[in-house]
Amino acid sequence: MKRVTYTDPAGRMSWVLLPEWAPDGDAHMGVVIGPPCLAELGLPLEIEIAVHNQLYHRGVITALDARQKRQEITAAIISACKVDAGRIVNIYAGLSPEGVSPSE
Repeated sequence: MKRVTYTDPAGRMSWVLLPEWAPDGDAHMGVVIGPPCLAELGLPLEIEIAVHNQLYHRGVITALDARQKRQEITAAIISACKVDAGRIVNIYAGLSPEGVSPSE
């Protein structure tokens, strides 16, 4: 068996196992190694996918990885939840000097 990367239609990256003879394009039919689905956390989809992909990129794939790499899990969550400071500044720029939106 060989390990290949599969990206699902929502953008989640996972490692999957395929027979050695199977083309990598068949990854959607492979056996998923991980990371596991995080849907049960109830996060907004965008954040769920970002955390999932951060775990993938940090090599937190299996239950053993998760037990051994708790700091990487924390770093994945922090990284996935970072918001571009410029976007926040732009939101503030839309407020009046009193801190309320001009439409209020």
